[in-house]
Amino acid sequence: MSVGDSNDPEVLHRIGALEANSVVVQHEYWRFITALFLHGGLLHLGFNVFALYVLGPPLERSIGTMRFVGCYLISGIASGAGVVGLTLVALTRPAQLVGASGSIMGIVGAWGGFLMRHRHAPYARQRLANVAVIVAIQIAFDLSTPQVSMAAHLCGLIAGFFLGLILAPRPVAGAVTPAKSKIFAGTPMRACSFRRLTDTPVQLQRIARTEKFAMTRASSPAREARALPRNLPDQVFLVNCGSVLLPC
Repeated sequence: MSVGDSNDPEVLHRIGALEANSVVVQHEYWRFITALFLHGGLLHLGFNVFALYVLGPPLERSIGTMRFVGCYLISGIASGAGVVGLTLVALTRPAQLVGASGSIMGIVGAWGGFLMRHRHAPYARQRLANVAVIVAIQIAFDLSTPQVSMAAHLCGLIAGFFLGLILAPRPVAGAVTPAKSKIFAGTPMRACSFRRLTDTPVQLQRIARTEKFAMTRASSPAREARALPRNLPDQVFLVNCGSVLLPC
């Protein structure tokens, strides 16, 4: 920020920090949006950008860009609204809020909701455990750092979780899972059968147009994977590829 000290309360108030009193008394609802794009310094901004870089792209590929943007913004707004509500009932102390941490935790929560919807997919439960670890680390950090709003993070996390349940694409009828697939027995199958549960309709149409081919019997999953044609789109679910759901 180029206007004064980035941690000066007066400066933060002028440029749009979230304050319960300003929202409730003066009806400055636009602060729910502006606060998401303000940060208390380069370190604060750097942490949030790095977290978004790690967690955001895989989720965006899974649910689509528009849904991802909606999840990010709604989680951030819900985070701020939750803090304002908790402040009004005296469960949290009044404070200025800046930063996109509520939105970032919304992305974490969306991962949780997404994986819960597709909990029977390969590696989903392992990645749900990863989400739980991220949440535990964040809570421990919040408890040890008074300047951080744990209420904002938890509100964003909860909002993101429900958004993940709502926005996650439903499993495609006839989609192959390891438990149901006959590929492990060496049965020939078509390329369009290797669909991830996260494929969008556009991706499924692209896969369906892929030239048909037959799988040859192989002695190992690795050889079966190599038998697939090279021109298949990267959205195709390969044997034992572990379809990336969340960075490990």
